Amino acid sequence: MQYANTVYPEFRTGDMKWLASDVLNAGPFSQIGNVWYVDAVNGSDTANNGTAYNQAFATLYAAHNAATTNNYDVIVVAPAGVGTGSGTDESTYGAWTFSKNLVTVIGSSAPTAISPRSRILWGTAGQSVLSAPLLTISGAGNTFLNVQFGTFVDNNVLVSVTGDRNYFENVHMMGGMGM
Repeated sequence: MQYANTVYPEFRTGDMKWLASDVLNAGPFSQIGNVWYVDAVNGSDTANNGTAYNQAFATLYAAHNAATTNNYDVIVVAPAGVGTGSGTDESTYGAWTFSKNLVTVIGSSAPTAISPRSRILWGTAGQSVLSAPLLTISGAGNTFLNVQFGTFVDNNVLVSVTGDRNYFENVHMMGGMGM
């Protein structure tokens, strides 16, 4: 039997840093393309390029726009605290469509069964038609893991999935009528 500190010398010195690609390649992902980061607290859609945690975007919308369709890109969503309303604010962009294919969105918070703290939120409806979804997922083959989609305003439809073969695991829909 080999121990981790003999295979990975970094474990011996305490200098170990895991990259998202290390973790993702160790999991069920056969390949990954670009990795994009979202941090609602410290990120910026205008000043950052989303390629590292310290350069994270503030919204899923910006990371989605940066992602390349059919490239197996990964979007990592940081937890945004524990208070009411903590999460990305997609309201700036109103209702929008997740149109890319083969993109994985994964929350980096603890995988709690209810209300994961990697939240993608709409603080205001950002639209005049309350029967239209705030987010339409029209892309195909996407994976959404350990995130929460939510709104704190009255809206009849939160998320609509029109694309084929999208997968959701430990995803909490809050507000509106869900999915």
